[in-house]
Amino acid sequence: MAVDDEVDQRRYDFGRAIGDRRRLLGLSQEALANQIGFDRKSITRLENGSHSITIDRLWVITDALQVTIGELEIAAAEIAKKRELQ
Repeated sequence: MAVDDEVDQRRYDFGRAIGDRRRLLGLSQEALANQIGFDRKSITRLENGSHSITIDRLWVITDALQVTIGELEIAAAEIAKKRELQ
């Protein structure tokens, strides 16, 4: 896999981890977006891995989701492992 492909896949897995956490908390994309001052489309792009964000924005998201960046990274790694096992 090329480096760019690996980065894209990691971004996708991380976005899925964010979406999983959001759903676990019972939040819609719209509700999360309103809570943190983003638009819903930005949340959608983040969760589907087509959008990168700054660390500052990531801190805002993790605070709203009551999780650390490290915990999201662990969840993303678990998503990647499940995919590889399929």
